[in-house]
Amino acid sequence: MAEVLEEHGTDRWNFSHLPEVVVFAESRDDVVAVMKFANERGIPVTTRGAGVGYVGGCVPVEGGIALSVVRMNSVVEIMPEDGVVVTQPGVILRDLQVAVSELGWYYPPDPASLNECSIGGNLATNAGGPRCLKYGVTKNYVLGLEVVLASGEILHVGGRCHKNKTGFDLLHLFVGSEGMLGVITEATLRIIPHPQTRAMLTATFPEFVDAAGAVQAILNSGHLPSALEITDEFTLKAARAYLGEGSLRPGKAHLIVEIDGRAKAVASELKELEEVLNFFLALSSEFHGAPGAAHAPGAQR
Repeated sequence: MAEVLEEHGTDRWNFSHLPEVVVFAESRDDVVAVMKFANERGIPVTTRGAGVGYVGGCVPVEGGIALSVVRMNSVVEIMPEDGVVVTQPGVILRDLQVAVSELGWYYPPDPASLNECSIGGNLATNAGGPRCLKYGVTKNYVLGLEVVLASGEILHVGGRCHKNKTGFDLLHLFVGSEGMLGVITEATLRIIPHPQTRAMLTATFPEFVDAAGAVQAILNSGHLPSALEITDEFTLKAARAYLGEGSLRPGKAHLIVEIDGRAKAVASELKELEEVLNFFLALSSEFHGAPGAAHAPGAQR
């Protein structure tokens, strides 16, 4: 159908090139069959997950086969005892986070598209997100992969061991490779205990240099927020034009500081952070969240 080809010929950046056919894989064996078929005939294959990226990796620029793994969407195993979750590539990141959160565990990578992006796409692009400051990016949570190569051969790299340091690091060749080295059909990912609570502090500043100074002071004073985001005057003007002039407090810079951890520690850290922000001439500051409240399962953001 024309609409299926069109849907699988583009990503969120709106660059497009139609494939000749779309194949929906439902298992590793399906992927093996497609790759063998294509390899024997010299047909280009472009693997596709949720298709919500902005980097063009899932756009079939050579035509051929668009190989969708969205139907491979099962969380195979969650093992808090081992600190791992095993998942197929079509699982939506948000769904995976909720599933492990309900057991009191945490998968930290948080790209902006977490409600709709797939794990396979996260692995292919080495997705990050605001919390990479404290927790790192996707590659820091990949322990093992099952990959189907262009020839149709199945390769297992890494494993379940958190301290796997022996031999060539083939595992991380695939993470961030945009699917050019093989099709990921299963991933073993590291999970960690979920923070008890989370809170956010926002502040506006008269000048960007004041906000930048506050950022450096926060880090120099020994704080490691889970996320730190700074917005300049140009971006604030665009936001106010879109949301309304009164939507954001006055100032030429805006800073968001997010912290997490044990409830008592978060409450204490918020007070210290406010002192730092006020020292750097914050025009206003505001708390978000309830640092005294325990974590609610499934509440990730």
